[in-house]
Amino acid sequence: TGVGVAVAVNYGGASSRAWLDGTGSLDSSGVTVSATLAGGDSFTAQATSGAGGASSVGFAGSLAINVVDTNAEALVLGTASLDLSDTNLILTATNTTKAVAKALPDEETGDEDADTIEGEGTGIGASVALNIANNDSRAAIEGDAALTNAAGISLKAGGNYETQTQAKGGAAGGTAVTPVVAVAIALNDTVAEIGAGAGTLTLAGDLVLESTHKSTTETTAEGDAKGNNDLLVLSQPDIIAD
Repeated sequence: TGVGVAVAVNYGGASSRAWLDGTGSLDSSGVTVSATLAGGDSFTAQATSGAGGASSVGFAGSLAINVVDTNAEALVLGTASLDLSDTNLILTATNTTKAVAKALPDEETGDEDADTIEGEGTGIGASVALNIANNDSRAAIEGDAALTNAAGISLKAGGNYETQTQAKGGAAGGTAVTPVVAVAIALNDTVAEIGAGAGTLTLAGDLVLESTHKSTTETTAEGDAKGNNDLLVLSQPDIIAD
C-alpha cells in the first residue's frame, strides 16, 4: 500500500486605508487621499502529492485551500465637517491582487506517464482546489460628511483582480479512480460613491466619480486514469463570481 497526501492551506488578508476626518477649514493648493494595495502573486496555496509502485492499493491526494481578503479604501469619514477653501479634493483607491490555488500530482515519481500511482491493484488519485477571493476597492464620501467650498471633487476607484484555480489528478492500476474538483469563488467590488444621507456638499467646479473594474477568473480540473480493469475519472470545475 502506498499513500501520499499533501495539504496546503493559506489565508491572506491585507488592507490599505486612507481617510480625511475632522472639523474646520483647510488652506492648501490641493488635498489628495490615496490608498494603494498591490498584492501581485503574493497569495498562493499549492499542494503536490505522490505515491507510486503499490501492488495492492495506492492513494494520492492533494488539497489546496486559498482564502484571500483584501481591501483598499480612500474615504472622507462621515464625521468630517470641513471647509475646503476653494481647494481640489481627490480620493483614489487602487487594489491589484492575484489569488492562486493548485492541487497537483507529483509527476516525477518515476512514472513515465505521470500517473502518480502505478501497480496492478487499485490506484486512486484525488485532487481538490478551493480558491476564495474577496477583494474590494472603494473611494467614497461617507454619509453625514459635510464638505463646503470645494474647487472640485474627484473620486476614483480601480480594481484589477485575478483568480487562478487548478486541480489535476492521475491514477494507474488494475482499477484506477481519479476524482478531481476545482472551485473558485470570486467576490470582487470596485466602487466610487457618495454615501446615502451625505451632509452639505458644495463645490465650484466638477464632481467626478469613476470606477474601473477588471476581474479575471480561470478554473481548470483535469483527471487522467489508466487501468487494466475499471476506469473512473470525475472532473468538475466550478466558478462563482459576484
